[in-house]
Amino acid sequence: FVYCNKLLTVGFVYHVIQVTYATPTINWNMDEMTFANTIGSLVAFYIFYDFFYMWFHRILHIRWLYAYIHKHHHRQKAPSRGNIDAINVHPFEFVVGEYLHLLTIYVIPCHIVAVAVFILLGGILASLNHTRLDVVLPPGIYSVKVHDVHHRIPDTNYAQYTMFWDRLHGTFREYDATPAKDD
Repeated sequence: FVYCNKLLTVGFVYHVIQVTYATPTINWNMDEMTFANTIGSLVAFYIFYDFFYMWFHRILHIRWLYAYIHKHHHRQKAPSRGNIDAINVHPFEFVVGEYLHLLTIYVIPCHIVAVAVFILLGGILASLNHTRLDVVLPPGIYSVKVHDVHHRIPDTNYAQYTMFWDRLHGTFREYDATPAKDD
C-alpha cells in the first residue's frame, strides 16, 4: 500500500495545483494577503477537515467494514516510522483522506499561502502522528501522543490534526503515560 499511495500522491499534487488555479475563492495576490484569509482560513481548514475526517475514520472502525479497509493500518500498535506508517493505509482510505484536503481548500475562501501551509503542515503533522516523538502544539491543539492513544485504543481520537470534534462527540481520550497494571 505504501508504494501505491506514493504514486497516488503524484495525482493528488497535480489536482491541488489544478484546483488552486481554477478556484475563484483562492486569492493569489500577495498584496491582498490578510490575517483572515491566511490564519483565519487555516483555522477553518483544520476545523472543517477534521470534522469530516473524524466521521470518515469512525465509519472505517465499524466492525463489518474495519477488516476490509482500516485494519491494515492498525497492525502497527505503536507506529514509529513517520510518513511510512502514516501512508500505510488502504488506497481508498488514502485517497479519501487526501482529497478531503482538496475539498477543504475548495470550500473555504483563502489565500494561496494558507493553501501551501495547510498542505505542507498537514503532511508533516500526519507523519509526526506516526512517530514516537513527543510533539505538542499548545494550548492543547495538537499532540502526537493523542494519536498514539488511537492506535492503542482504536475507538478514541479519530481526528487527524485537532481533537476538537472528538472532545465534542465524546470520543477523546487523553494520553496516560502510566504503565498498564498486570492483574
